[in-house]
Amino acid sequence: PVTGYTITSTPDAVSKTVPGDQTTATIGGLTNGTAYTFTVVATNAIGTSTASDPSNEVTPAGVPDTVTKPSATRGDKSATITWTKPSGNGSPVTGYTITSTPDAVSKSVDADTTTATIGGLTNGTAYTFTVTATNAIGTSTASDPSNEVTPAGVPDTVTKPSATRGDKSATI
Repeated sequence: PVTGYTITSTPDAVSKTVPGDQTTATIGGLTNGTAYTFTVVATNAIGTSTASDPSNEVTPAGVPDTVTKPSATRGDKSATITWTKPSGNGSPVTGYTITSTPDAVSKSVDADTTTATIGGLTNGTAYTFTVTATNAIGTSTASDPSNEVTPAGVPDTVTKPSATRGDKSATI
């Protein structure tokens, strides 16, 4: 009877041996974004078989790396947030989501974007922003919060003034 199987990856020759009654195995220690094939040999009391034909090719992948701390610049009822693209960790980044604190105002943008303006903020309120990256595997953890910004705008228009005449003067 078969007493064990040894699975070996190409490239890197990562291997794992399992008992003879086990016909599936998960191989760890692989590099996300690298394509692998696998061969299997069977062992019994007499010896070891020749290697099987290679398996189909698979490329391990994980969620994107965490976006580094973004930078924020205030605007009028808005803020502009800028970040650096993270590694997709074996699967290309497909988009980003920027979220404010407070108010949880969020905006999603495509993978080619690294700057976004978020509107609908309240002038005079301090905000920070986090960014997550998404790929086919899932969504990264949120970045560290950006620097704090307080949106502000020009003053509101002054209401119509009234004027009263004086001697060589006027009082407004």
